[in-house]
Amino acid sequence: MAVVWPLLLVFGWSSVMFNLNSVYEPLTSSLFDYRSGMDDVRLLHLTANPNPHLGWHEAQIEGEHLMATEARRQGFRIERPYGMAYVEEFGVYTYSVAASVNIQHSAWTTSLWLDGNTGALVKLDLPGGQHTGNTVENWLRALHFADLRDAVSYRFLVFALGLVIAALSVTGVYIWMLKQRARRFVHTGMSRDVDL
Repeated sequence: MAVVWPLLLVFGWSSVMFNLNSVYEPLTSSLFDYRSGMDDVRLLHLTANPNPHLGWHEAQIEGEHLMATEARRQGFRIERPYGMAYVEEFGVYTYSVAASVNIQHSAWTTSLWLDGNTGALVKLDLPGGQHTGNTVENWLRALHFADLRDAVSYRFLVFALGLVIAALSVTGVYIWMLKQRARRFVHTGMSRDVDL
């Protein structure tokens, strides 16, 4: 039962992260070194570019090369390509991989941005180690979705937690109904005493 409360805290705070960004980001920034995506856009002075000089195929080759270089430099292993996109609003290509440093089994958390015109590395995002707040956020996301790498037992724990929460909800409603019935009984009994 001791594990229930920490897990409830994780799910509660991760729900705030997903639904109340205006609360989550300022609080996380006040507690940890944290950078949001919009912080990066401002700090890197990124601007819209609807027509990049670099084509899709060239960007993919450059993304593979840059990621391989960063993997050697940062000491992680690339497992497979994960995805690529062009973000016109910021003028960058994003290139993501599944890597040995990923916290989640399925996520875009090991990725880089490359300039849409030059192919130069704009920024590298790793799931942990760069900014404490972002590392915490990646762990919260992984724990919330029970998407930890090689952690099937955690999925069973989350399943059991769901059953506990359902049981607590049913029990809470049942206790409330009993109290309502008792109040009505006391109120009805007092009314009869007054009539006599």
